[in-house]
Amino acid sequence: MKRSLQIAVPVLLLTAMAVAWLGYRSLMRPRIEGFNNPADAWTPYGGAWQLSDGVMRNNSDERGAKLLGGSKYWKDYSVEADIALLGSYGDTGLIVRARDPEQGVDSYSGFFAGLRTLDNTLLLGRSDFGWEEYKATPIPGNIEVRRFYHLKVVVVGCSIGVMVNLPDEGAVREGVELTKCNRAGQVGIKSYQTPAMWKNFRVQPATIADLRALMDGVALGSHNAGTLHGAAKGVNDIGPIQQEALNHRLEGSTVPIAELRLLSPTTASQASIRGVVRLLLPMVYVEDATGGIAVESHDAPALAIGDEVQITGSISRSAGMPVMRQGHVKILWSNNPASPPMIAADEAATGDEDGRLVVLQGTLMRTLEASGRQGVLELEARGEVFRVIVDANNYERELSKLRPGSELQLTGVIRSDPGFAGDSAFALLLSPSQGALRVTHEAPWWTRGTLCM
Repeated sequence: MKRSLQIAVPVLLLTAMAVAWLGYRSLMRPRIEGFNNPADAWTPYGGAWQLSDGVMRNNSDERGAKLLGGSKYWKDYSVEADIALLGSYGDTGLIVRARDPEQGVDSYSGFFAGLRTLDNTLLLGRSDFGWEEYKATPIPGNIEVRRFYHLKVVVVGCSIGVMVNLPDEGAVREGVELTKCNRAGQVGIKSYQTPAMWKNFRVQPATIADLRALMDGVALGSHNAGTLHGAAKGVNDIGPIQQEALNHRLEGSTVPIAELRLLSPTTASQASIRGVVRLLLPMVYVEDATGGIAVESHDAPALAIGDEVQITGSISRSAGMPVMRQGHVKILWSNNPASPPMIAADEAATGDEDGRLVVLQGTLMRTLEASGRQGVLELEARGEVFRVIVDANNYERELSKLRPGSELQLTGVIRSDPGFAGDSAFALLLSPSQGALRVTHEAPWWTRGTLCM
């Protein structure tokens, strides 16, 4: 026994040291491949994020939605990804050396490089709970919406370089050399006033040689040379603004959504509505001041939560509720949607709020069996039992931690038909936006069931 202990103790110590070393190396050595590794601990700050087949997508028009990962101790590294803007009036790109992140516009300390459609530029700047723009360099031929561009950022010491590869195999480069800067921080992705997509995300260590190779002879801007700030000549900021003004014109007249309930239940009718996109999955919901409606088929693949739209299509009924099919969509504005009202469960059970985005509170009774990507929660509040339909991909971690008896605050669209509500009073289609599922009071682990086990 004594000899076994003499052997076992050193082995355990060596194992512990090896584990500690691997943890320290992961903490200090920049390395990420894609978005699928849970160990990278991605944290959202705003936005409505969705990961599918290795592509990360933000479905929100929010100003400054960001997703951060990696370690705050990472120093010199390169970050690259294929990025695509899905809206015509915003910017998207990569964050490096991020510290002290919070939800909100420019609410972090770090650097951002990306593409902006407002003036068709490659931009580079610094965020410190405010925005300082260093460079805005025009993209030849302008930026195409829904097209992927390969963007790469290298940061070494206080020198930062960025390059975007163009469809014609050319490239645009910019960079700066600062006298002081954040020396370490997380990596991330960000979009501003547009939905966007990222794929082939990669982080690895970098040296000054990597920075020089990226810049390929292009000089870094600096304070001493008087070239730290400034937009290059040839920036096109008039064309996009003129196009945006044309986009805001309504095509014909629109009707309030509430009036669609008065249409014949047996005959399909054509109608045009104007409202704000409140939900994308499991179906698109558009809401105006009078009510909300499901849009079951449409011709706009890049809708985002917050888009103000005009949709013209065929109105019919499904499960007793009006729906729009074969809708022609015109995006009028990209905005942050207004905060939804908080209502009680017995108000939601009347059916008067069907199709509206609301905030509800309730106590979790149980998690039901779900099929495919959907999870189903059953809650009770003020004597009403209702269901919450959840996209399991978006809320996988949250669902695994919920305990029956916990009090929840939820944001989503009311739906009363049995296809979603089952035998309960109504269903809530949970929004993918950050904060849509909040535990306001967690149930204790020592429930009657656990004590009797």
